[in-house]
Amino acid sequence: MPSLRTRTVSTKVTEDDYALIAQLAGDLSVGEWVREVLLKAVLAERTAEAHRTILGELLALRKILLNLQFTVAAGEPVTRDRMLAWIEEADADKGEKARARLSAPGG
Repeated sequence: MPSLRTRTVSTKVTEDDYALIAQLAGDLSVGEWVREVLLKAVLAERTAEAHRTILGELLALRKILLNLQFTVAAGEPVTRDRMLAWIEEADADKGEKARARLSAPGG
């Protein structure tokens, strides 16, 4: 059995805004169309935030792994302090790098 809608969300719009919304609503009532659009926008933002988080973590892991590979290939020791520094550096810019990748053309 579907949940009853018992809460109201409202906003004021201009006559021009309302005319545009009514036109976009098509066969749906304005209220139903606005509800659908609002929920889609909220869910899309949640999805986008999840994508930014996942990509940030992958980019941080990539950075750590590449540093590790190049260090081992060069025959240098991998110390605890070095690993902690790589992790800290990767964590510091992972969010910025993810946003940049996702906002780039074709991202």
